[in-house]
Amino acid sequence: MENNQETIISEASEELKSSNTELDLEDNSKEKFKFSRNEIIWYSIFSIIFISGLTLCILGVCAIYITPVSTNPLFLAMRDFSIFLNRTTILDWRILGSIIMIIAMVGFIISVTVYTNKYIKEKTSKKKYKERLKILMSSDIANLDKQESLEKEKEKQAN
Repeated sequence: MENNQETIISEASEELKSSNTELDLEDNSKEKFKFSRNEIIWYSIFSIIFISGLTLCILGVCAIYITPVSTNPLFLAMRDFSIFLNRTTILDWRILGSIIMIIAMVGFIISVTVYTNKYIKEKTSKKKYKERLKILMSSDIANLDKQESLEKEKEKQAN
């Protein structure tokens, strides 16, 4: 009996080694992808940060290139913001907005990568579980067939 279990375990490990789980992702269009609550929150946060940076870039362009600089309220606001930060030069909102957008993009890419890896790990673990279950079920059926054949032989010998 133990020898039989060892062969089943060795067959299962060989089957799992032979299947390449990363390359064997199937097209499951029937399955709906579900976003987790944390995933939606992180995507929303980084989207808001990105839109804020984009808005700052647009305001910086308007401050520099629209109307004369001396009468433009956006340029005056940009100058006052630089004074508020105790800077000797004017902090250009175009550059600040670009930096904010880059930070948001990096954060968004990191969160997409993390949740994609999590999804792939869950999918491969489910696939491995199904393969193990299939192997165990087939071995159980084979064992039952052997037991039934042994019982029939015993009955024949008894008769």
